[in-house]
Amino acid sequence: MKFFTVAIMTIFTFLGLVSVSVSYAEESMPFPEFQKGCEQGDAESCYKLGYIYDKGEGVTVDYQKAIEFYNKACNGGLGDACGVLGVMYYEGEFIPVDYKKAGKLLDKACDGGNAQGCGMLGAMYYIGDEISQDHNKALKLFKKSCELGDQGSCGIYKELYDNMRK
Repeated sequence: MKFFTVAIMTIFTFLGLVSVSVSYAEESMPFPEFQKGCEQGDAESCYKLGYIYDKGEGVTVDYQKAIEFYNKACNGGLGDACGVLGVMYYEGEFIPVDYKKAGKLLDKACDGGNAQGCGMLGAMYYIGDEISQDHNKALKLFKKSCELGDQGSCGIYKELYDNMRK
């Protein structure tokens, strides 16, 4: 069964249907090692545990545990974990909506090199979701997101840049 899961995840990853940064089905490190790593302060292990509980990979889905482990990973400096939490707070996914907290987490995600965090924070500044509307800051964030590889942000950046030059 594990081989089948690894094969499917590998195919999906190759086809671009699953992001390598959040797909841990192909990891060979056993679950207890993630727990041990997280307990010892390894942010990546905490993030993997958060993902496991978030998606129910080999365990019962437990969003509170997922949030707990994502928080540990984010506090450990892992931008991807901050991005996941930022989206959860923005969308009210399993926790109450809190745009200010979402903004802070997405800022931390962006500083940690998370392209989607930069793009989503850029959208918040563009729209003015519970933070001061600032099109110049939005433009900078979309540019950074684009430079980090988020192609959707590249299109938004170009359109905003062109419109702001007019």
